[in-house]
Amino acid sequence: MRTQRQEHPACSCEVTRQEISKVQGHSIPSSRPRNTCYQSSARGWRSTPTPTLEGWDIIDWDVSGVGSTRPFLTCFPDEAARKAYEDSTSKALDHPSIPLAQDIQENFDYHEILAKACQSRSGDFLPYIDTPNNTRDLKTIIKAIGGKGKIAFWRYQYATLIGETYAGIYPNDLDYLILDGVVQGEKAYALGDDGPSSIQDAEKAFNVFFTSCAAAGNATCAFHAATPELIRAQYQKLEKALNPKPVPVPGIWKFGYGSLHGVVSFAVTDPNDLYPFLANVFAEAESGVAGPNIYGALGAPLDPLPSAEVQGNFEYNVATQALDTDPFIINGPKDFEPYLKSVLRKSLAVGG
Repeated sequence: MRTQRQEHPACSCEVTRQEISKVQGHSIPSSRPRNTCYQSSARGWRSTPTPTLEGWDIIDWDVSGVGSTRPFLTCFPDEAARKAYEDSTSKALDHPSIPLAQDIQENFDYHEILAKACQSRSGDFLPYIDTPNNTRDLKTIIKAIGGKGKIAFWRYQYATLIGETYAGIYPNDLDYLILDGVVQGEKAYALGDDGPSSIQDAEKAFNVFFTSCAAAGNATCAFHAATPELIRAQYQKLEKALNPKPVPVPGIWKFGYGSLHGVVSFAVTDPNDLYPFLANVFAEAESGVAGPNIYGALGAPLDPLPSAEVQGNFEYNVATQALDTDPFIINGPKDFEPYLKSVLRKSLAVGG
């Protein structure tokens, strides 16, 4: 994945898009020389004009269980075993070739394997990597670096939940709380942040792909057709074709129905940057030949699965959400089926 260099008056920080999505940080006034860049293994970064940050130090850190922290959360003996588990099923819910009840049960079985593996290898500290504990860790870091006065917390996506939690536990410590792409805290701590309200505008965002591709023309959109309706029809035809006949991806596995929905659900979060890539993925899938875009969508080998030692791991993300949510709201496949149906009613393309 292309590296972006962010220049800083005092130091240079290199970050990749994937790393940025995993960094949690805050700004804190301190007695240190101004505009100092503190780097964790996730690497410090800044993209805000310097005048806005004048008089502030920018801090980021690794949440417990990933990056440079120890003990390190791992559920597998090595990267090969970790990748083999990821590839062992399509994990697509509401797959048209499988009865829904069977599909849900297979997904529960799949994640039960992961839960047992994590408990076996990391069970001693697993309960302590949830968001409330990550929030308390942030408080400890602020005290350790000698921060004076109130802090300004600015983050986006998952890290907004840390900000919300920090405001709830330490309300008197905050001067500013600036959140973007806000996780709904009440829902995240109850059912998780993957419910129907999380994707209520997903279909609208996906519709933008069809309209913008039609307007862009052949030179810009690889999946182009004359009208948005024709492009949508192409997509639906592709979706139907991938069900019985996924595209073989030598060296990895295959690109099928579940992979298609996975890349769509990722792309709608960042249309400006990712829709050209999404069009290229669709075009390759339509041709039946996996190229660099499908390889990139699947994560390897042209764009390798990020090393757990460097950028965290998918099992950490699953574990954190499982620890944050109420285990008694959805307690087994029968409870999950109506929840899944409510998600699919919001968006078939993303919800599946």
